[in-house]
Amino acid sequence: MNAVPKILVTDDVAANRIAMRKLLRKLDVEVLEAEDGNKALQLALSVADIALVLMDVQMPGMDGYETAALMRGEAGISDIPIIFLTAVAREQSHELNGYKCGGVDFIQKPVDPEILLSKVTIFVEMWRAKALLMQEVLHRSQAEEKIRHLARHDQLTHLPNRSQLLDNLGQGISRVDRYGGYLCVLFLDLDGFKPVNDEYGHEAGDHVLIEIAGRLKNMMRPTDTVARFGGDEFVVLMTDVQEMDCIVPKLQSVVTACASPIDWLGNQLQLGVSLGVASYPGNGANGKELIAAADKAMYKAKDSGKNCFRFYADGQFPLEKRYKQTSECLQKAIANNELYLLYQGILSVKTLEVVAAEALLRWDSKELGALEPISFLPVAESNGQIEEIGHWVVRQALCDAIHWSRLGGRNIRVMVNLSNSQLSDEKFVSNINQFVSPLLAQEGKTFSAEDLCTLLGVEVKERVLANPLGSVTEQLRSLADSGLELSIDNVGLDVSAFNFIKDNLASQVKIDRAVVAGIGKDEAREKIVRSLIAVAHIFNMEVIATGIETAQQFEFLRDNGCDYVQGYYFCDALNAGEFEAYIAEHLPREAKAAEVP
Repeated sequence: MNAVPKILVTDDVAANRIAMRKLLRKLDVEVLEAEDGNKALQLALSVADIALVLMDVQMPGMDGYETAALMRGEAGISDIPIIFLTAVAREQSHELNGYKCGGVDFIQKPVDPEILLSKVTIFVEMWRAKALLMQEVLHRSQAEEKIRHLARHDQLTHLPNRSQLLDNLGQGISRVDRYGGYLCVLFLDLDGFKPVNDEYGHEAGDHVLIEIAGRLKNMMRPTDTVARFGGDEFVVLMTDVQEMDCIVPKLQSVVTACASPIDWLGNQLQLGVSLGVASYPGNGANGKELIAAADKAMYKAKDSGKNCFRFYADGQFPLEKRYKQTSECLQKAIANNELYLLYQGILSVKTLEVVAAEALLRWDSKELGALEPISFLPVAESNGQIEEIGHWVVRQALCDAIHWSRLGGRNIRVMVNLSNSQLSDEKFVSNINQFVSPLLAQEGKTFSAEDLCTLLGVEVKERVLANPLGSVTEQLRSLADSGLELSIDNVGLDVSAFNFIKDNLASQVKIDRAVVAGIGKDEAREKIVRSLIAVAHIFNMEVIATGIETAQQFEFLRDNGCDYVQGYYFCDALNAGEFEAYIAEHLPREAKAAEVP
């Protein structure tokens, strides 16, 4: 075992830390030092193998008890033992407070070296014993997991097999019964696979199956299941589907991806796919019935000419028509000036000054009526139009931001949302400054890169970082390196935000409105908000809370150190002209407890 146990010494007096380091040299440990509670928490979150924390109680700012309580609230570091060091006379109430905050022992100052070393040695040996035990458990667990994996996965593609698929289907059906929504089963049969096997051999066929498996897996969410059903057949289980029409763009994307040529020793193998779709509730009562229904729908696709998708239920065929109609209308949306932006202000908590705005895309289609982004952006991503729409949004947002800067004499940064497709487009990310240069020139004003950063920022949803695909993480780093303000949206819902906060991929985090809605109603949500604010500030990140609708929510966020707020309590979603007037009404001023903009 190569890991060396670490002792984290937290004391605001440098001389005390130096003395402690010299004393601990007698042990085979690595000593880390923190001058305050914030630094201690940062080290605990980012450094592994901490066997013990020696924590001074009386420190400026965050004292030892507060720091210990925050550590106990974090799953990854909650089990690190903490010994408090204190010069305060021992009192039962004083010590009880320390134990409640997560301490395991107290050592009185001035420290007795023999007592300290004896206690530290016990915890270090306990850490070593635990580490050896965990290593043994890990080895056994890995061996058992390998056996389970082989029993439940296809050995060629490493995808789940029929057995695992049926188990996942059963769990998905139970989830729909409990929470609502839909579950969709996609049955895929490769068109043109047999000729590949016949002409190029089974090695080529295996290569095709592995390539198709990889494409399908990369296209689906982590919560979905991609399984090999047998031969050249695959089954995809899509969970948590809120509306059936939302999956139609994804179905078209699957058909397009499977039809893309596959290289085999310099030969371009051209295949297709027939795809059938069944849903629960509606098309079956259990996993086997749903797979059978999707299989029948797949044969409908084959009868329709192959390389397409069909639904099992006749009542769902209008979804295919709706997708095609949306796609056709979207091709004309920009030319017909049907797209437009609304803006919602982001305000400083301290002054209630408008410092930024989020750009919200809308589409008023002549044929389809008013549409929210959820109704058309998935279609744009699947038909390749998302790049054009993304450029339009950036261009329009910049035009409005420049206009406001001229009128008001100060810059209001506009935050635009980036889709997964845009993040995966290296050209969009690496050339964003070059992309906007012609636009800035048209405005008759020369802007430096620093000027651009005060006018434009980008937002990325938390789930993109939680499960980054391809070069997304590198693209985010490129955006951050360019100086653009990068904000992580929808933080606090699906996954832990702390994993990417500590990677410094962004300068801001936006707490999701669903978490903010729990303020004053849900103590657990309030704890999440406090923790997000505290940890973000440790890593020098600013916090924006979204969805503010009440004075109680605003006051809670203000009292807990939130930097910025956004929501209908302050500002509706306004068009450019209305937002310009709103900016003029909100000149810098000091915030008051009960004030409403």
